[in-house]
Amino acid sequence: MVRPAFELEYVDDVAVLRLLGEHDLANVHEIRERLGLLADGGFPVVVDVSETEFMDVAVLRALLEGGVTLRARGRALVVYNGTPCLVQRLLEVAGSGLDCVGDRQSAIRRAGQRSRTES
Repeated sequence: MVRPAFELEYVDDVAVLRLLGEHDLANVHEIRERLGLLADGGFPVVVDVSETEFMDVAVLRALLEGGVTLRARGRALVVYNGTPCLVQRLLEVAGSGLDCVGDRQSAIRRAGQRSRTES
């Protein structure tokens, strides 16, 4: 298994959390913790999975829960995939309410816009 890694940057008052490598039940607690800290910080969030090699349903659940938490606080969570959004159908079937955007700048813009309209 490729060691999971995270990178965090702030672009236009949006937190961009990059998930690098493989993410699953073994490290999902780290994703939940990071999303919780970002929600506490009051930032809209883009989760960039463009360099994620694998993620399981536990990670999907953490993203869904993070999206619920952020929406409850008037913020958005948007997933950026880097290609035409291959996980969009999965997010729709899961009833996630999360957006999946194929362009990074559009994901950042959408997270900021949705947060402004939801607060």
